[in-house]
Amino acid sequence: MNDKQVASYEVTVQLGKASKLTVANSPETSYQAAASTKLGLIEITIADGAGNVLGTSNTDAFIITTAMTGPRYI
Repeated sequence: MNDKQVASYEVTVQLGKASKLTVANSPETSYQAAASTKLGLIEITIADGAGNVLGTSNTDAFIITTAMTGPRYI
């Protein structure tokens, strides 16, 4: 091919409404059972249905609740 431009188009991407939480880092997923265990940092982002992270454009407030399961320390 030659270096001539045949066609061009402009695309505008718009973020959708917040619809899911995603884990942004790679946290440790298992811990040794102990009387007290400090969990590592888990970084959560808010994304739209297509997986686009909303970042500072998100104006919604969310309460995040988690449940931890595993063997009990005795």
